[in-house]
Amino acid sequence: MRTSLGALVTALALTATVSCGASDGDAADDPTTPTGAEASTTTTEADETTTEPEVEGVDLEEWAVGFCADFEGWLAAIEETSTGVGDGIEASNLNGRKTALVEMFEASSALTDDLIAAVEDGGAPAIEDGEELVDDLVGKFEAFGTAIASAQTEAEALATGARPAFEAEVRALQASYADEVTKVGESFAELDEDYPDPELSAALSEACSSF
Repeated sequence: MRTSLGALVTALALTATVSCGASDGDAADDPTTPTGAEASTTTTEADETTTEPEVEGVDLEEWAVGFCADFEGWLAAIEETSTGVGDGIEASNLNGRKTALVEMFEASSALTDDLIAAVEDGGAPAIEDGEELVDDLVGKFEAFGTAIASAQTEAEALATGARPAFEAEVRALQASYADEVTKVGESFAELDEDYPDPELSAALSEACSSF
């Protein structure tokens, strides 16, 4: 899972630009600069054409730190929840092992719901289309939650009458679970093209590398 975290953080290299208006320089030193009302009008027009509107949202560095902390906390909790499922339960106790598997999926679903709430509460970063970025991130985690809910349903339906068949189905469910965790990270790559912002990329790289 720690390796997965590194891959996910790398995949979080979402890129984009926030440009600032350039300074017009000192008009008083330019002999060709108009004076009086004409100068005032010209300066105003220049300001209007060179000043970019301020993007609303949460400070980019602050948002990146919050998101990375929430994501790292979720991934660590997912790891803890999925490690040693069924430990201490006799291999022959199929009902007990089934219950442990169901409880793992239940816990993962709850953790994912908490992450989604945290990402939504964190607001949108101050970049162009920041709200859309948050919506897309939430969508990725919601897709994971949906997959886990489906796996839980399958686990609840496991037949415990024959051990070989039970073991095979459990292995399939555990493999599917691991695949879904990996898909969360891989899906972030889809956001690279949609939100090409180098300042966002830098903020996430800096914030996530500290975990």
